[in-house]
Amino acid sequence: MTRKALPDSLTSYDFLKALAVVLMVADHIGAYYLPDMLWLRVAGRLCVPMWFFLIGYARSRDLGRLLWWGALLVILSDFVAGRYIFPLNVLVTILLVRMLIDLYMKFAMRSSLAFWCGAMALAALVAPSALLTQYGTQGLLLAAFGWIVRHMPQNDHPAAATVFPYIVFCTLVFTLTQWSLFRFSPEQTTILFLGTLLTMATLRSFRPIAFTRLTNSLPAGLTILLQGAGRHTLLIYVTHLLLIKIAGLWLYPEWFNFLGWELLPPAPWLQP
Repeated sequence: MTRKALPDSLTSYDFLKALAVVLMVADHIGAYYLPDMLWLRVAGRLCVPMWFFLIGYARSRDLGRLLWWGALLVILSDFVAGRYIFPLNVLVTILLVRMLIDLYMKFAMRSSLAFWCGAMALAALVAPSALLTQYGTQGLLLAAFGWIVRHMPQNDHPAAATVFPYIVFCTLVFTLTQWSLFRFSPEQTTILFLGTLLTMATLRSFRPIAFTRLTNSLPAGLTILLQGAGRHTLLIYVTHLLLIKIAGLWLYPEWFNFLGWELLPPAPWLQP
């Protein structure tokens, strides 16, 4: 099957993914190099609902080899750099979410009761499932929001009545989970809650849009940069983690230990 050609113009996907990439890199710099600068983590956390939203919103459920190889390469890099193997990196979570999202939503959309029972169950399983993969069932909880937004233009669809309560529910679960892991200050927790709420409320109106006129008015270099960040996210994710760990082995031997890996950290879900 041939890959669908991408538009020449900048799109809403490019802008959203480019923003998520910037926040992700900031988050990982804070995680690996500046663990005491929790404000970096507060800002970086906002990329998480963006990524999982896009998975649920997408029509594709691609499980291509590049995603599997990327996940394996990051696992091997954790092994070499003396990091913890579990929970497995977020690419594994993405693979699982892509496998399960349509099946889960088929159950959740049966009725309002099924929808909220499913959401409560996923929320309750976040902590134990995060022992295995980063974010655990929270990935599926957030991806369901993307699925709802994709189908919401059908005004008679059951998802239309659940979207705003679900935004608040997901924001509360996400904020509480992050607070319990990082012990953010009250100010940081408040900013994270409001930032997540604003992010999800904004994503509520997300649609695929091509910005032809804007693209023509921007410098070519900026267009290339934005499209590169928006269309090569898997490559950026894997590459920047490899570079962070290579530099860490050289610059921070007290935090990185060549081949000194462990199976689980003291708090296994506390992974970048």
